[in-house]
Amino acid sequence: MSRKLLCLINRSEVKKPELSVEEKCERTFVTFTEESTFKQIFPQVKAKAPGKAICPVTKLPARYLDPITQTPYANAFAFRCIREAYAKQLESEKKAKGSNPAPSSTGASASTSGTRKKDVSAVS
Repeated sequence: MSRKLLCLINRSEVKKPELSVEEKCERTFVTFTEESTFKQIFPQVKAKAPGKAICPVTKLPARYLDPITQTPYANAFAFRCIREAYAKQLESEKKAKGSNPAPSSTGASASTSGTRKKDVSAVS
């Protein structure tokens, strides 16, 4: 019993800092007399569970996710197919970039390739 009295005394002795007008916060409570009004204004939409990911190669439920392509896959065979397709895509993008060089870099690449040929022939 003396502990409760001591706690009350300690709480009253503690001085709370005064808050300025900018630091005060305000709350607004809204009450509804009818539940139907509340449901009409704040409709509850149930979140759908995400569908099972399906492997694009095997059409089986995917248990894994390729970290580079973010493609779901079911087994090692599907993973290998996905990575091979990814490698082919990278090669085709490199070839596309190589066949369409920028106009300003065309002259520079021709001069450097000629220089390299001279260096190689001089060494041989």
